[in-house]
Amino acid sequence: MNTQKHFQLGMDHLRKGHYEWAAKDFRNAIRSGGGSSMHWMALCAAHLQAHCCEDAINDCNQAEKLDPGNAKIPYYRAVAFMQQKMYQDAIDNLDIALERNPNYLPGILARATCHNALGHEEAADEDVKDAMKYESAQVQGFANEYGVLRTHFDAFQAQMDGDRPMPRMEMTQIQIDQLIASLH
Repeated sequence: MNTQKHFQLGMDHLRKGHYEWAAKDFRNAIRSGGGSSMHWMALCAAHLQAHCCEDAINDCNQAEKLDPGNAKIPYYRAVAFMQQKMYQDAIDNLDIALERNPNYLPGILARATCHNALGHEEAADEDVKDAMKYESAQVQGFANEYGVLRTHFDAFQAQMDGDRPMPRMEMTQIQIDQLIASLH
């Protein structure tokens, strides 16, 4: 089977929620000669959804070697750090993503979420205000999601104070769809 067929099978499995199968197909696509950043980022998406954060970070590192200026790479690495509640590491990667593309809305709002999780409400609010400069339905959707996340973090503040674990941060279906669309 050739690279494209492995990749397409992986995309089909990713869409269906079969993340381990998708990862296997993407690895096969890479082994059969498709070692582009696109292939590594698709593998990263599968690993993120399967909560294999270390693998997702490694995938991003491989993708970055091939496409060092791509803002999406540190963004998805940040998502892996967010899943592990390593919010400062996520912010550091989001800063890189936003240096590469200051208008990268998902990065701005993910950074707001991380700042909020760390209790840096002023920094979170600044990121949301920065994002609001973009007048689009996407901004409103992310702003609404941010409001939900902010309420979520406030509701679990007592759990955090009591050293109880926070729920996992997962990619939304919108983020999965956006990643899939960006890979074509």
